[in-house]
Amino acid sequence: MTPPAAGGESLREFAAEHEAAQRAVSILSGIVANPFGYGRIIRNAEGDVEAIVEEKDATDEQRLIAEINSGIPAFDAEFLLDAAADHQRQQQGRVLPHRHRPAGSRCRPHRRGARDRRRHADRGRQ
Repeated sequence: MTPPAAGGESLREFAAEHEAAQRAVSILSGIVANPFGYGRIIRNAEGDVEAIVEEKDATDEQRLIAEINSGIPAFDAEFLLDAAADHQRQQQGRVLPHRHRPAGSRCRPHRRGARDRRRHADRGRQ
């Protein structure tokens, strides 16, 4: 489902406000008359975003919220690069699960890719 379009001026204001506030992350949201199908913005008592809850996961009370997620975020570049580096470090050495191996069997880590998937799929048929 595509959210209502944000105009160029709205996007410029959003970017300027994000930068002026020196936030790590900002989310462009909007109030709509019929929020059906959109992720709802959940705020705490101070007005800070606590969560984005998709329609299918929302409670009846959350579905009454008219503020929706536009799907347009803004990030501080340094924060985003640091987060990406942290994620990459966490993923190093991660063993990917094998559908054709019994749970608990040993396997060496490998990269995801079409060639690997074909190779391992063929092993499972043997």
